[in-house]
Amino acid sequence: MAYKGGFEPPSNPVLPPIRMNSKSGGRSGSLVFESKHRLPRGSTICTSPKPPERVQTLLEMMESGRPESVESTFSGGAIGGGTFITELHKKSDDIDDSDYDTDLEIEAPLKAATEKRKRKVVYRKACSKNGLTPISYYIRNMENPELRMRHRGLAEKEAQALSLPLQVEHLTETLDLEGNWLGPEGIIHFSDLLRDNLVLTKLNLSNNRLGNKGAKILRLGLLTNKKIENLNLAANGFSDKDAKFIAEIIEKNDSVKYLNLSQNDFNSEGGMALGPAIGQNRSIVDLDLSWNQIRLKGCEAIGEGLRENKKLKKLNLNKNGFAVFGSIAIADALLIGNNILEELDLSNNRIPISAAGLIGKMFTTNYALKVLKMSSNPMTTAGALALIRDIEDSEVTNLERFELRDVTVTDEFMDSVDAIKERRSFECEVGHVTSSQNRDYDAPFQLNLYNPLEIMLIHMETNHLRVVDLFRGLDKDGSGALDRNEFVKGLKNVDTPLSSSQMDDLIAMLDKDGDGEIDISEILNINTEFKNVKMKAKRRVKARNEEKKNPAPRLDYRQVGLMAVIRERQRIERL
Repeated sequence: MAYKGGFEPPSNPVLPPIRMNSKSGGRSGSLVFESKHRLPRGSTICTSPKPPERVQTLLEMMESGRPESVESTFSGGAIGGGTFITELHKKSDDIDDSDYDTDLEIEAPLKAATEKRKRKVVYRKACSKNGLTPISYYIRNMENPELRMRHRGLAEKEAQALSLPLQVEHLTETLDLEGNWLGPEGIIHFSDLLRDNLVLTKLNLSNNRLGNKGAKILRLGLLTNKKIENLNLAANGFSDKDAKFIAEIIEKNDSVKYLNLSQNDFNSEGGMALGPAIGQNRSIVDLDLSWNQIRLKGCEAIGEGLRENKKLKKLNLNKNGFAVFGSIAIADALLIGNNILEELDLSNNRIPISAAGLIGKMFTTNYALKVLKMSSNPMTTAGALALIRDIEDSEVTNLERFELRDVTVTDEFMDSVDAIKERRSFECEVGHVTSSQNRDYDAPFQLNLYNPLEIMLIHMETNHLRVVDLFRGLDKDGSGALDRNEFVKGLKNVDTPLSSSQMDDLIAMLDKDGDGEIDISEILNINTEFKNVKMKAKRRVKARNEEKKNPAPRLDYRQVGLMAVIRERQRIERL
């Protein structure tokens, strides 16, 4: 190699790092060296068919795929004086470079480093403009695929600064912003990221006070998003008026597989909006609606949506207050429509004994459900026993786990559990186990949906009995009062279909002075204060008697559902 300008480099020089000249490209492009020293003016480095030793070393390092070695080797050597940029021209006409690497070999790491610097510059400028202190964790981790920034008090300005670097180049796959103060003003800065991002798959925006405006912004961002699979929107203050925006996301977005809407303020109207969307969705496999207040018509809408859904595997409805009709609506969906759902949580939903006896009917046809959680419901030992017997008697169910935490059961219940375990794998978690002698009175379940006084009056009317006559027959000492034990014993002697808890409710209704006893004046008070209840009981008995004379076609709950059977019976009783 010949050197011009009278310059002779040291015998063991350290060449500078290499980068691509932005003004050139392809195989005929230029490689650029940088150092703290400058060659004398007019001097150049010329190439020849046989590269000198120093250039050959550089090429070998490039061929080894270790660009960091190139940088560490040539980052501080002395070649001359001053700062210089010298171009090494590669002439394809004169050199057979088939054995050498090209600019494309080093383009990726150089581009990545450039983009990393660019993101940091963008973030620092945004912080400076908004008067913010840059977050060191964010600067260190902005190129990582997982970015977690929980509970950092991020508001609108911080959200703007955070969102800009994420749009420079899409690298973040998981973005966790739980527990900040983004609000609708903050989330709007992420709207472009939601629409256009092709990498982000997991997004946690829980507990960020998004509210109504935030729901609208999310709708705009998520309707066209095709990548996000895990979306957490819990505890954002969404209410019934926001449900239509969330419902549109559920209905039209086909990428989200896990959706958390827990701890919001959805009520009946919210459930009515979400239900049809659940029926139309074809991607969500895990839906969390726990800790809302979905009741009445909202429960039925959720049930109808579940019946139509063909994808959902796990549904959490914990702490919604479904009570009788809501829980039966969900059971209906699993009885005659849905054989896809594998895990259902109905814990803390005020499910009483009457509903428990009906919910178990879904096991006559459903074979998909594997986990059922019904903990902390006031179903009593009788309701729990009815459920486990339905599971035991079913020939199709594949239930593997049944949770009844905080629910007292009897040894009869545990006998059924043991019988199931002998046939297949089965786990059951319960509260306290008591003796069968102490269990609640095993009241009939079907259509036992009225208040305890109405149940007692229907029973008395059906059997041509009068409460006054019953009272006088029990008042052996003629004191004109009965204590709780005497009153309960008398009702059981005539087979009144009330559980122990219902007996307590009945006594609380009748005992006006609160002395723990029922006297004759309180019995006679039924004819005045509870006149409407008494008349309703008579109409029900009359309707039943008419039905016996002219029986209507009997509905099969396995074909039409439990709700249809209940409504038909109520219709007949109103005639």
